[in-house]
Amino acid sequence: MVIRLAARGAVHRTDAQNEDSMTMATLPVSPPPACDEPATPLAYGYLRVPDHAPDHEVLRLEQALVAFAEAKGLSFAGFFFEFRSGSRAAFNELIGELVRAGAHHVVVPSLRHLALNTLVQDAMQDRLALDAEAEVLPMCPFVKGSTKDSQASVIMLSHGFVPLGCHTQASCLA
Repeated sequence: MVIRLAARGAVHRTDAQNEDSMTMATLPVSPPPACDEPATPLAYGYLRVPDHAPDHEVLRLEQALVAFAEAKGLSFAGFFFEFRSGSRAAFNELIGELVRAGAHHVVVPSLRHLALNTLVQDAMQDRLALDAEAEVLPMCPFVKGSTKDSQASVIMLSHGFVPLGCHTQASCLA
């Protein structure tokens, strides 16, 4: 299954044979700055999207991540989606794009979008730092570990885990 994001629009899901669980949806990047203005750093989004996640919630989460990146002074460039549990295909593509674009920021709803296990989260962040000199900026940094580790800070909803205290339910789907 592949999700393609229409330019600042709805999410479209299509089945595709032999296509891995990744895709990148690009949004228009700000025009290049004048020579005397410093360039705005680029950021990419990385999301794990379960099959049962409604499109409207995914879209709200995308919009929240774009706003989060812009509030951090970053120019949002596009999303990388992972659809299969345990897959790293989109993550590997993300690293390639970060290097190609010279970007050094990845925004995620929470670190649980990298992995549920904190050791794997740390390894993925290390790989981003080493291979692309990139840092991960979680919108909800307090949601880190497995379900057992974060029982006090999350509630279970039909579409996944939502940290208590986040601004919107869709802002931190994990």
